[in-house]
Order: sequence, then structure tokens, then C-alpha cells
Amino acid sequence: MATLQPSISLWVLASVQLLGIASAWLARFSEGSKHQTRCQRLFMLCLFAMGSLTMAAAIGLQPPYWLAPAATLALMILVAICDFSHSRGGLTRATGF
Repeated sequence: MATLQPSISLWVLASVQLLGIASAWLARFSEGSKHQTRCQRLFMLCLFAMGSLTMAAAIGLQPPYWLAPAATLALMILVAICDFSHSRGGLTRATGF
């Protein structure tokens, strides 16, 4: 990516980040639907692309440029694993302690 023009590099970074965030939300909110498998596969593909882009940006670009892909990678993981449903009735305590 360091050999590309700076504007192209920034567009690639922004596009992959937006697609990654969108795929994380799709994977989360498609749970239980008939599109769940497709959305999860898209998320895994985007997660791999974001991880690769983060490594490439960390190696080839200046320090401020790899911070955004790294933050997006972490945000993608958090969105995919957080449970946003409120059907449990609030916080529950662990039993057995």
C-alpha cells in the first residue's frame, strides 16, 4: 500500500473499514434469520481483510494511519460478540459463588 498514491490508500482504508463495520452489524443482527450464514461468512472475510490491512498499514505506513484500521478491527470484534438484546431482563448474577 505504500507504493500506491496517498489518496488511493486512504480510499482503500476507508472502504474496507466501512465494509467491516457494516458486516459486523449484519452478522449480529441477522442472527436467527435465513441470511445468518451468509452474513457471518461476509464478516469473517472482512475480519481477515481488516486484520491483513492493519498489518500492512502498520508495516508500510506512518503511525497515524494504522491506528484507524486497528481500532476498526477491535470495534468489529466487539460488535460481533456483544449481545444487544434486552430480553434477559437486565443484569443477572452468577450463581454458585
